[in-house]
Amino acid sequence: ARYLKQAAAADRRLLVIHNDRNEGFIKAVNRGIRFSDAPFICLLNNDTIVTKGWLSDMISVALSDNKIGLVNPSSNNLGQHPGEGESIDQFADRLRSQAGKYVELGAAIGFCMLIKREVIQKIGLLDEIYGMGNFEDTDFSRRAAREGYRAVRACGAYVYHCENTSFI
Repeated sequence: ARYLKQAAAADRRLLVIHNDRNEGFIKAVNRGIRFSDAPFICLLNNDTIVTKGWLSDMISVALSDNKIGLVNPSSNNLGQHPGEGESIDQFADRLRSQAGKYVELGAAIGFCMLIKREVIQKIGLLDEIYGMGNFEDTDFSRRAAREGYRAVRACGAYVYHCENTSFI
């Protein structure tokens, strides 16, 4: 919290929203979305490691097709693992040759999910019925699909997820 407050003081473009108590992932995300008017929202868990160009490639993929509404990066979460002895950054460097390419997903996963603002305007926020978190991303993906939006994986973007370390 101290680091974020210092960062926001140094850069007026940053807004830190602090909750007095832990209300869970979904309520925190929805609160943040309400404060934003950006054309894209990117949900990013605190147990992830991002690599060079990850977000720009995800946005590029989202802009490539009006029907793409949700974008995940390539990730160990989705079966893309560095080879033995290969660092996360080395693996991500190899994937960058696939920048702009994507594959369709049945549903996006919330660990790192780019959402077009128009999707939120059409279907609403994450459903808080899911409490502290779990399955809200699948529900959101299904609601987006019913409105004609697709969920895809940006092949050239890579975010490593240290799975199950942030959910206590």
